[in-house]
Amino acid sequence: MSELAEQIYEALKIRGQYNYSTDSIIKDLETKALKELENANYITIKARTIGYVIADVL
Repeated sequence: MSELAEQIYEALKIRGQYNYSTDSIIKDLETKALKELENANYITIKARTIGYVIADVL
């Protein structure tokens, strides 16, 4: 698991929601990290918007 994916995972465990960065380059990295978590079955994404994602931590 990448460092960014781990940070996102910890944030999702606490709040169940992760707010994307306003920087488009960082947001792209965050999107890839979320996909990494989803593919590894760490999370299930419930809702996705332009500014944030809501997920269940498994």
